[in-house]
Amino acid sequence: MDQPKKWMRGVLIAFALLLACCAFTVYLADPYQVYRLASWFTPLYSNGEQAYYNPGLARHSDYDAVFLGTSMVENTLVSQVDERFGTRCVKLPFQGGMAGNHAKVLQIAFDTRPLTHVFYGMDMYSFVRDPKFSSFEMPLYLYDNNPFNRVAYLLNGDVLLRHIPGLLHRQLTGEEPEPVTADTIYAWGLEENIRYGEKDVLGSYDFTQPAQEMLAYDAFADHANANFDRYVRPFLEEHPDTEFIFFFPPYSALEWPIMHHRGHLDAVLHTMEQLAELLLPYPNARLHDFTANLDWIEDFGLYKDYSHYSPAVNAWIVDALANGDFLVHDLFDIYDSIDMLEEIAENFSIRQGG
Repeated sequence: MDQPKKWMRGVLIAFALLLACCAFTVYLADPYQVYRLASWFTPLYSNGEQAYYNPGLARHSDYDAVFLGTSMVENTLVSQVDERFGTRCVKLPFQGGMAGNHAKVLQIAFDTRPLTHVFYGMDMYSFVRDPKFSSFEMPLYLYDNNPFNRVAYLLNGDVLLRHIPGLLHRQLTGEEPEPVTADTIYAWGLEENIRYGEKDVLGSYDFTQPAQEMLAYDAFADHANANFDRYVRPFLEEHPDTEFIFFFPPYSALEWPIMHHRGHLDAVLHTMEQLAELLLPYPNARLHDFTANLDWIEDFGLYKDYSHYSPAVNAWIVDALANGDFLVHDLFDIYDSIDMLEEIAENFSIRQGG
């Protein structure tokens, strides 16, 4: 073999060994718990990286129930869920999550075990966008069942050069964070700097902006149907022995005037009716509607902005789900809520001189 070929062969072998070492390092450290739950370090569980942490949690945690949703469910205490429902529940939310995001992690859960319950905080805004839309990048190579696709994780420069050195630094300096429990994972409401109250709620939206023209009531209808058909209906039909408990979250009373100001109110309320109509026929599903619970939504001391509520409300939601409160029996229950929410939006507009 001539000298250039020998040199090239040596370079290729060295490069292959380097890649193998990188992959093996990521596999052993496994900061996102893709292959196993962490045993020698404390995961950070950053809310901005839920798309990376949730697949490993879904594959390796010990559970028989899941709690899905957006930031509205992140403060849920799954220990309370377990106490009230007799489950072993894991929390798998996505901040700003769309229906497609929730379906990805729910598919992993069903692929790895049978589920007794699925709890699903059903934000209307998660269903009004195109089914292909995601508000954040999804590392799909972590969600499918093809182990060869994990090479994108094993050779990920950010994981190798930022996350692994970071966790090693925390280990060596003793700066490990407090261990995260099934209750505290992603729970932003436990942070000391979070404030609640009327001042913060009213200051979270600027009504001096020009009001937008109201969208047609069915502006989101096609997307809502498509999201339900693609990301909800298959689970309901393929898992008849699983109890699916859906709920519409209790945004503050300010959310509905804001929707009116943005021109979304009619379309969002129609989406709410639409989702209820799609869910009601399924015997293994039930729907709770907290949107017009005035005792909660008009108490701005429970909210940090116009939509996000305190952990106390998450606890009340779990109790209500267990007690069967605010259960939607038929569409007339939804119509009653819609009437109340429209009245809230209209009265606020009148007070604002709109």
